[in-house]
Amino acid sequence: MNKQEYEQKRLWLYHHLLNHGFWFGEGGAVLNWLADFREGLQQGSAVLVAAELIWHKIKKYNPDVIYGHGFGAAGICSAVQVIAAQEGKEVSILLGRDERKNRNRKRIVEGPRPAPGHKAVIIDDIF
Repeated sequence: MNKQEYEQKRLWLYHHLLNHGFWFGEGGAVLNWLADFREGLQQGSAVLVAAELIWHKIKKYNPDVIYGHGFGAAGICSAVQVIAAQEGKEVSILLGRDERKNRNRKRIVEGPRPAPGHKAVIIDDIF
């Protein structure tokens, strides 16, 4: 992706998330504002644009693992994994749960366990 393409995608995503990812004291919330990009990243091609931009930024770290926390992280982590694969880089995904499952393997982190020494990048959709 060249600099112009990157900038066009970044600006499109910026405006998309500004319109679909910020909540300002709505619903009796204690917070004055919240940036929650889950809904914005579940609309149309936004998740693919975000994944492409994220991969563009993190590939220099040569990650072997992408970690996301909670149900909301599954989509963006998977999309980044697909973009990385399109460029020839295989990455695994680990997804953290809020609570340990009480059945089967009772994991709090789902996904294949990487060998020691593998690099990981954490991706989050809320701050």
